[in-house]
Amino acid sequence: MMSTLVFFLWALTAVAPPVQPFLQKTCLKCHGPDKQKGGLRIDTLAADFNDPKAAELWGKVLDQLDAGEMPPEDEPRPTKAAVARTVAWINQGLARTSQRQVLRRLNAAEYRNTVRDLFGIDTTLFNPAESFPGDGADHGFDTVGQDLVTSDFLLEQYLAAADRVMDKVVKPGPAPRSTKRVFSAASFRDDNTETMRTPEHIDMVSRYQTGRVFLTDLTQGVGHDGEYVIRITAAAINRTGHPYSVAELDVDPTEPARLNVFLGTEARGKLDRPQPEEQLAARLDIADGEPRVYEIRTWMDADATPMLMYHNGPLRTAKLYKVVANHLPASDGDKKRKVDFRADRSTRALYLGPRLRVFSVEIEGPIAASWPPPAHVRVFGAQPPRKLDVGYATEVLTRLARRAYRRPVTAQEMKPIAALVGRKLGQGLGFHDAIRFGLKAILCSPKFLYLRERGNEGTLDQHELAARLSYFLWSTMPDDELLAAADRGELANRETLIAQTRRMLADSKVDGFVTNFVGQWLRLRRLNEMPPDRTKFEMYYYDVLDQNMAQESYLFFRHLLEQNLSIANFLDSDFTFANKRLARLYGIDGVSGDAFTKVALKPEHRRGGILGQASVLTVTANGIETSPVVRGVWVLENVFGRPPSPPPANVKALEPDIRGATTVRDQLEKHRSVEACQSCHRKIDPYGFALENFDPVGAFRARYDSKRPIEAGATTPDGHTFKDIVELKQILVAQKDDFARCLTEKLMVYATGRPLARGDRPAIAELIAQAKERGYGLHDLVLQIVESRAFQTK
Repeated sequence: MMSTLVFFLWALTAVAPPVQPFLQKTCLKCHGPDKQKGGLRIDTLAADFNDPKAAELWGKVLDQLDAGEMPPEDEPRPTKAAVARTVAWINQGLARTSQRQVLRRLNAAEYRNTVRDLFGIDTTLFNPAESFPGDGADHGFDTVGQDLVTSDFLLEQYLAAADRVMDKVVKPGPAPRSTKRVFSAASFRDDNTETMRTPEHIDMVSRYQTGRVFLTDLTQGVGHDGEYVIRITAAAINRTGHPYSVAELDVDPTEPARLNVFLGTEARGKLDRPQPEEQLAARLDIADGEPRVYEIRTWMDADATPMLMYHNGPLRTAKLYKVVANHLPASDGDKKRKVDFRADRSTRALYLGPRLRVFSVEIEGPIAASWPPPAHVRVFGAQPPRKLDVGYATEVLTRLARRAYRRPVTAQEMKPIAALVGRKLGQGLGFHDAIRFGLKAILCSPKFLYLRERGNEGTLDQHELAARLSYFLWSTMPDDELLAAADRGELANRETLIAQTRRMLADSKVDGFVTNFVGQWLRLRRLNEMPPDRTKFEMYYYDVLDQNMAQESYLFFRHLLEQNLSIANFLDSDFTFANKRLARLYGIDGVSGDAFTKVALKPEHRRGGILGQASVLTVTANGIETSPVVRGVWVLENVFGRPPSPPPANVKALEPDIRGATTVRDQLEKHRSVEACQSCHRKIDPYGFALENFDPVGAFRARYDSKRPIEAGATTPDGHTFKDIVELKQILVAQKDDFARCLTEKLMVYATGRPLARGDRPAIAELIAQAKERGYGLHDLVLQIVESRAFQTK
């Protein structure tokens, strides 16, 4: 046993003398021949960083030292200098290791956006990737190549998607005839409890999501892609002079009645429910009194149909019967019976409050300002040649392939695609039917579906760098300006690269970065995986809080990016973004209207930073109750970047006490008495306790439903004591270097499409040091990532 240790220490002495005494003094007691906590044994760990297994274990040692979690609190603490020397030695070793780049294909979001920009088609409702299987998410992101697998089924879906895209793009022949169709109240859906219908009109009574009205004669859509004019004849009635209070109806009398006009398709679900893909075409202010005609002009896909909703109407009609019953005269016999809108439609006439009355809907179109449509022109040109032959087809296909492959193409590459079209022409197909085969071949080519990064080492070439930059900041293909800069070799110049990056960050397409990165980092994509209880959290549905919650987080991130504000604002801030509905959840006064605005926060609001945002608080709950463990794990993963180890297989999960006899803190105290659980829960639970003052939809609470007071105080693993979330955030801001590392690593994984290797540690440390010098501005951090060697190499 001692000979092994002596040999190990001799090897270390030969390699790194400063490390030997540190390891012997601080590590061997728990990770030596007599004991191996966590399965780690130091005395047999080779100092060979070219050995992947050894490098991985040294990386774990580095993680513990960086986190300050080793040696344990009950052991003598080494000096900071000794720790720094050991960390530096491990970093130097890991810097020599490399991570092989895995070939990366476009994920579903990138595919959809790329098709949009390649052809210039509207993909608000049209999603060519809707039938694709879900993308895997490695290290939290669906941009990581090693988890973006390809299957036989996916290949079949690529072919089917290409056909759907061609149906949108290839439009030979005359323009479709424009028609005008008028739909009276008889054509409106009339079997919904949120509406009241007569032969002349339909009254929308509630803002609840099932209160949508659509045209039963148009469920299959308008028939042709194009621009349409929608004219709605409507009026607001009973907005004043009714017997009900504002509190009873939850309607703001200072606002006009507002009508939402959505566009959706029956193929994606019931039209009277929100759909995965739909578009808010207009929000109309409807005047009181006599009916008026309201007109909007909008693009509609062939299978799209309009849906109407009373945006700021009263509560759900199932609740209104109680309000109606309370206002019936005492002598009325109906006072004593249950007035139920759901079971008996005749009782709806007893309701005297606000309604939004729609008389008719007229749809005119498609209105072809020019023909062929822009997508067809983009592919074939405005003026086709006199002869539609293989030569012209080759010109069309080459022009498209250059943009689709995101680089110049050779004649040799195009030869088999042109030959395919030639064969189809020889078989008697018309030109446009034949060229569809060539266009499909491009869309199904690996050169389109995969980001080309040839080889596994070295610097990206100009076009590879342009593509990586574009898919990082836009989640789509490079535009003409960026491709032209790559053609000229200008991206090798630092000033040009930074200028292009700044230009792209200022473009509206940066929404792709904001929604895809933030949606995965904060897990906003999972907001409705466990929807809140409808009876307990009604306002979540009445106020469409899921959409408002996500919007706050997206706007917050984008504001920090645009203004180059410090990333410390993610930990705590004196502002957020809210509209009237979200501000009501937060208890913030003075916010009106549906539009989001920047809102000043006070300490008593407890909302600064992402830990006060309802999106995060809802996605870390299960819709019924909260768990300090789940929320604590979320903090460790997304604020510190140090996810805890999985729980031991033989330890039972906590079960809630439905009687409310004990709090979750009481249960966790007992749980931590199990030795196998103690070390992890010591790291997890304090952060979860700090968030217990927020219920499953993020509303503040001082007590549980059992009326027992909530104790939000705890002590962090490194010994900082706090009494609530406000004090915890002060601690986190003081330790923002840890968060900077976490966010930088996540941005780098998202941007490069690969997990970080141990050898990336020094580069990340350098990025953080530079960011710190510049005040941790988010915009600056993105620029530094683009400038980094890790971003510009395979």
